[in-house]
Amino acid sequence: MIIHYLSKVRDFWFILMSMKEYIDIMEHSAEVAEALKRSGVLINTAKDGRVNAMTMGWAFIGRLWQVPYIVSFVRESRFTREMIDSTGVYTISVPDSSTDKRILGYCGSVSGRERDKIKDLGLTAVEADENGVPGFKELPLTIECSLESKRLLRKEEMPEEMQRAWYGDDDFHYLYFGKILKAYYLR
Repeated sequence: MIIHYLSKVRDFWFILMSMKEYIDIMEHSAEVAEALKRSGVLINTAKDGRVNAMTMGWAFIGRLWQVPYIVSFVRESRFTREMIDSTGVYTISVPDSSTDKRILGYCGSVSGRERDKIKDLGLTAVEADENGVPGFKELPLTIECSLESKRLLRKEEMPEEMQRAWYGDDDFHYLYFGKILKAYYLR
């Protein structure tokens, strides 16, 4: 009897700890923009059981064809780019004021090719609803995306001052047009 009771308590605790509060992301777009300006967000990928997260500081959110989209900038050389190109899905994790800033620092300076950043940081992965790429409890606002289109920024299409300021190494960004499938807070 006691074992049955403890099992039910454990099951209830698990459900409580993994709750998602679903939101209209357009009503929270200012929060995403503020996080990008302040410290960045994580862009998460997953393939063959391997999860990766990279800090991203450039993106914008809006509506395209009356559908919520986020346009994410990922450099050509990044492991994250390879993962997105291979799977066509990704998740954005947005920090709040309680998020440990070392998470964004580490994920922005260490490559997922060589390290398991999720394990290194002890992040708590939470299963995605639709795209198979988890969010992290430590960064509660979660945006599941599917890649609808991409475009490589090209040197000849940008002002010279931008080339000098941001692309001296010719490692240009891809713009990933991600259709927002779901958005929620992990509670």
